[in-house]
Amino acid sequence: MYAYQIKISLEDVVPQVWRRAIIPGGISFSRMAAMLNDIMGWSGTHLYALVTSSGFHVSGAPEGAEEEPDDFVLEEQGMTGGGQEIDEVFCNNKDFLYIYDLGDSWEHRVEIEKREAAKEVYPRILMGEGSCPPEDCGGAAVFMELMERPSDVEQELADMYREEMEPFDLERTNEFLKAVYGGEAFSKLPEALCDGDLDILSVDPKLLPNLSESLMSYRAADLKALWKKWEMKGYSGLRKQELADRLAEVLTDPDTMSGKLCAIREESLAFFETLQENPVYAFELTREAHAQAGLFMEKGYVFLTEELIFFVPKEIKECYRRMNRAVFEEKRRRARRILDYCMAAVNLYGIVEIDKLIEIFNGQNETPLEKGELFAVLALQEDEEERCVVCGLAYLCDSAIQWDIFDAILQEQMGKPYYVPRQEAFLRYADPDYCEKPLAWKAVERFFKKEMRLKDFDAEFLCHELQMIVHVGGDPDTVFETLGEFQVPEPTERQMIQMADLLMDAWNCTRMVTNRGFTPNEMKGMESSGTEGGEIPDNIIPFPGQQKE
Repeated sequence: MYAYQIKISLEDVVPQVWRRAIIPGGISFSRMAAMLNDIMGWSGTHLYALVTSSGFHVSGAPEGAEEEPDDFVLEEQGMTGGGQEIDEVFCNNKDFLYIYDLGDSWEHRVEIEKREAAKEVYPRILMGEGSCPPEDCGGAAVFMELMERPSDVEQELADMYREEMEPFDLERTNEFLKAVYGGEAFSKLPEALCDGDLDILSVDPKLLPNLSESLMSYRAADLKALWKKWEMKGYSGLRKQELADRLAEVLTDPDTMSGKLCAIREESLAFFETLQENPVYAFELTREAHAQAGLFMEKGYVFLTEELIFFVPKEIKECYRRMNRAVFEEKRRRARRILDYCMAAVNLYGIVEIDKLIEIFNGQNETPLEKGELFAVLALQEDEEERCVVCGLAYLCDSAIQWDIFDAILQEQMGKPYYVPRQEAFLRYADPDYCEKPLAWKAVERFFKKEMRLKDFDAEFLCHELQMIVHVGGDPDTVFETLGEFQVPEPTERQMIQMADLLMDAWNCTRMVTNRGFTPNEMKGMESSGTEGGEIPDNIIPFPGQQKE
């Protein structure tokens, strides 16, 4: 068995972020991408691309990622999917460019230093420095501008980013890599495992450590980090055993657990309940399940043994059973409803005043919401779900918005009313991929299929992308640039005129964040009637100082 020693350097970011690591040979590009992401500290939820100096391209989704590449786009760009093995590229190149997240385009220079014999099937970091920036922040240029020259509005975000970028921990990262990619235990599994027979991997719960033993297996620094996670104070003078004992008291309090888990999504809670009854080897889990296990590990409710077994200590299981289920379920319904409103608001408006969000919520629900409860629930968001960011204690915004345009969007919104549909329609926007699809966009889709000969999936995907660009405030130039990126065939003069007319109609029917959810057509109608003393529709929050009849 063989492996490659590589050095990975994130470009255009200071201080420098780099890793020297060993990765196994004979793996696919998609698995290599997943390993590089974990080595650097990326979540792996975005597409990647690999480019060599000789012109070889490969692009796709990292192994285990939910996002899938659009085959039409990759084919037209001369790229291929990520299923081939990496060896030909690694043996015939000194280095290559690895790009993570084709939107933000985080570029890494990967130097191939040597090939060597290896026993492990998992990657291992030899040394490294620095932490990767937060994801979805706009890319290297936007991130560095924010770090070096933040505006007054951006200063809080810059400080938050610095706090999120925890120091690189080589030992803990290697433990994670070993757990995710099989570890030594994987190479020792009998042949039956390779044939899919996992019955031999049953775990005897009686042999697993209790909560105190599990906490004491952590380093003192890890216990202090968990202490901070629970927002507890006064740990500086405590010894390791005292830290563990105090944490155990908090972790086994049913009321505290009820509060900490009330915002957990249904699928994550189901995973936690299953894990209580069925401890599992790390290499049996999907990437999504690993993320769920990590979520509960951060809270101190799930642990990983040296044998790479995820389990829930018996004291935690007993605490979970002692919770008042009726109270817990009511807390969960309340927290999830609040988060759904937050998600819907940032999806529909991009940026929403917190006072206005509370007003919308209270107008559609019997039990009123206050700021304190809202902030408390937002703090419980699951990591992979966090896209609602509090800015300056006055606004809630979509974390995917590039912060260099935050001020511009806010300026465009000023003085405009909010489009507030009835509850059922409003909560559809809690799905981040949801957007209303008016007939005008369906006409555009039919045009791409019939006139431009696009496949059904490609036409639907392209229209969705164009609609989202318009929704978040993109201009016509960006729309036509996107058509070029999708390699839409060159239209004839007749087709160009028809396409421009169809796109303009669709544009005017699209709900926009810059219009606080209204379409340009609706805004035009209000300018000619609403501001002249006409009755304001029920689904509009009036301009400041304007009253409903």
